[in-house]
Amino acid sequence: MRETRSHGYAERSARRCAAPGFLSRVFWTMGLMLLCGSVAAHTRLTNSVPPEGAVLPAGTHAVTLEFSEAVQPRFSDFALHFVGVAADAVPSADNELPRQEPVVDAARKRVDVPLPEAPQAGWYVLDWEVLADDGHRIEGLLRFRIAP
Repeated sequence: MRETRSHGYAERSARRCAAPGFLSRVFWTMGLMLLCGSVAAHTRLTNSVPPEGAVLPAGTHAVTLEFSEAVQPRFSDFALHFVGVAADAVPSADNELPRQEPVVDAARKRVDVPLPEAPQAGWYVLDWEVLADDGHRIEGLLRFRIAP
């Protein structure tokens, strides 16, 4: 009769780890995962002028949003709201200002949203949503104040 031996999990695992090239395969796999993760990153807002919560002089003409990747302005939305004296007021259809056509740079990574010609002093909220070239939608709110 033939004798069979069963190895426990710890013994099998130790043999696999000791196999030639095992660690190099692990490191290659981890490196590829990191590379693919950075390539597959989604578009994000990288900068805004003004920054969140900033106070702007009365003569300011536009708000600028900059993105890490190109966006599709045709499928994006920018709504400017005048919320008055309360910085934490919620934007709504009641306080939305008439829309003006945003200006997009040639690379489609920078969007300038025009402000009204003579903006009132007080708090504003830019409610934005963009469709990125990678097909994902991102959105956000940008609050700022126009000084008297």
